[in-house]
Amino acid sequence: MTTGSVRRAVAGYGIVVVFIGLCTYYFYTHREDFLFLADLSFPDLAAAALSVVAAFVAGMFQLKPVFDHFRLSMRFWELAALSTTSSLGNLVLPMRGGSAALAIYLKKVHGMSYRDFSLTYAGIGILTVLTSSALALISLGVMFVNQGFFELPVTVLAGCLFGLCVILIVFPPRLVSRGGRIRSAIVASLDGWHALTSDRLLLVKSSTALIIVLLCFTSSFYFLYRALGAPLPFFAVLVTLSVGNIANLVPITPGSLGIFDAVTIQIPLFFGLDTARSMTATVLFRTLSFVWTLGAGIPAFFYLSALVRRFAARSK
Repeated sequence: MTTGSVRRAVAGYGIVVVFIGLCTYYFYTHREDFLFLADLSFPDLAAAALSVVAAFVAGMFQLKPVFDHFRLSMRFWELAALSTTSSLGNLVLPMRGGSAALAIYLKKVHGMSYRDFSLTYAGIGILTVLTSSALALISLGVMFVNQGFFELPVTVLAGCLFGLCVILIVFPPRLVSRGGRIRSAIVASLDGWHALTSDRLLLVKSSTALIIVLLCFTSSFYFLYRALGAPLPFFAVLVTLSVGNIANLVPITPGSLGIFDAVTIQIPLFFGLDTARSMTATVLFRTLSFVWTLGAGIPAFFYLSALVRRFAARSK
């Protein structure tokens, strides 16, 4: 493990510790604001949990178009195990450790090159920003027409991100890497975007999977707000999760903890939700996600380990 990777890991976990500390401090100093927890609606909480499960199940099929594109033969259970194991790794390791483990597995067992994986993965990152910002703008438009709601910071952010993605589509730049971590990452993302857009069917399938996952997560937060006695309009929740989905791409902390959460706590305040309920909804969402990912990810890890051992035995 290099000095740089150690520093990044320390920084990532440090942010998590600070975020948890701040949330704990807020809860301790504002205990009276959390009395609503006594009236928590368990049917709505159950619906939120089912929405989280649906999101992770749909997330399994985010990988399938990529594997089909590279003609990787894979059974459903292996696909499901790869998705849940990588999700678990990303949740507990900084810098998308689960995705890195996925790349190693695909290289070792299926012969997929690191370059093909990284380029496609980077391209899907840009596609995530495009679809999420587009849904955010559509939701803001619906809320403006129906309720006269307009929030400049959120609208400008979503508009700028969408405009940047459109520019990348209409005028796709090509850069030559000349060293440097940031420049290399930008070049890889743009190359991945070119590879993704060259296959229209892959583009459509990946976009559809991303949108379905985002809608499932949106449904989870929608039911969480209902469970807390403060329902928000669905499109307001969709704006929150669309921007949060973009923030979730930042790989500094495990599971983007503290980064994604800052967004999903702050944006609902624009729609009139109080801080206590907004924070509670995010904490409950994190808890539901962690329980599901841990419960499904550990058996999946052992299943994949068995596949690796079987592949190694056949290769001898």
